[in-house]
Amino acid sequence: MQGRKRILICALNYAPEFVGAGRYTAELAEWLAADNWSVRVVTTPPYYPAWRLQSPYSALRFAREQRSAVDVIRCPIYVPHRPRRILRLLHLLSFGLSSVWPVLRSRSWKPAVILMVAPTIASAWAVLLLGRVLRVPVWLHVQDFEFAAAQGVGLATRSRAGRLLAGLESWLYRRFDHHSTISHAMITRLRHFGIADSHLLPNWVDCQRLHPGAGGETFRQRWGVADDEVVVLYAGTLNAKQNLEVLIEAAGLTGPGSGTVRVHVVICGQGPEEYALRQAAQSMANIRFIPPVVDEELPALLDAADIHALPQRPEVASAVMPSKLTGMLASGKPVVATAAEDTDVALALKGAGICVAPGDSMAFAAAIRTLSENRDRRQQLGQVARQRALLELDQKEILERFSAALLAVASDAAVTRAVSRQEF
Repeated sequence: MQGRKRILICALNYAPEFVGAGRYTAELAEWLAADNWSVRVVTTPPYYPAWRLQSPYSALRFAREQRSAVDVIRCPIYVPHRPRRILRLLHLLSFGLSSVWPVLRSRSWKPAVILMVAPTIASAWAVLLLGRVLRVPVWLHVQDFEFAAAQGVGLATRSRAGRLLAGLESWLYRRFDHHSTISHAMITRLRHFGIADSHLLPNWVDCQRLHPGAGGETFRQRWGVADDEVVVLYAGTLNAKQNLEVLIEAAGLTGPGSGTVRVHVVICGQGPEEYALRQAAQSMANIRFIPPVVDEELPALLDAADIHALPQRPEVASAVMPSKLTGMLASGKPVVATAAEDTDVALALKGAGICVAPGDSMAFAAAIRTLSENRDRRQQLGQVARQRALLELDQKEILERFSAALLAVASDAAVTRAVSRQEF
């Protein structure tokens, strides 16, 4: 291990979860391990997006494993099947408590830098304490402003207690030495917290793995979709912040008899809103639900789409950046999204899709119908989407920047400690 910097990562989600923040944290950790870092991750057993524990993991005990040269410590956690308000808070607090021991015990391991991924901020105090004790830099990478997002979908209130929690979140954020996040709007929100300098490190995509022509005909044949018919695909978590009711309503407006091209709407995923969505769509002939595919099938699934659907609630637009967008762009297919003009989603989709007002199912359906009946337009937008992924979201370029930035702060801190010892 000589010559390898040590990094401790504390994150709520991790592989084998292959959607959302867990996927990106795992890819970062594995990249660092291959880039001459010694990596330890304190996390939970996998449960997302189904909010059900994956077998054979346990939510009641600590466990340790090696995944792709990464030392992974999994902590007990409470996983509610329907994460509503107090249950979701208990879920986050349970990891905040169970992670204390493995985080503080890492003092003897002596990491050169500590990276925490939000969500969740519940573990922040232990991470910050370890950083102060060891006198090493503590870095916060924000995938999701969890409290702002929870308020946006009604999972947290704007009462006095809610404002107190929001203030606590802001105060904890400012205690970290370094900050990064995944979109311009989220950098602006960090500035509102009083954090002037932060790194823009967007979620990345492996464009060699996800690309046009990745075998989508396999899924289309499985679904019985003809070449002259159109597939509108949503692949992601089925939760409240996605506002998938808009897609269900749009499916009804683009059903049989509504246009010259038959439109199939496919919803691939799991989550707490799945039952309600299935109930709302049970009378629609042109919509189907399928469970999440295994990771190896993801390139073919995304390639099976003619149009990707990306509905989202406007209240969370500055608090989260949908991680699924990177794969949509890399697949070289146009995206129809609900996003205001000044949001990062709208900026990312300029020339690569169509954005309509959040909550407007009729405009969403009209955009789907417009693209479904214009193959050339779909190809034009898809080419722009693919180029944007290649130029702005390439996995290698972003992870190299992330690794270099972490190495720089770790090295600077080591020099400072050495000088302090000499002066003493």
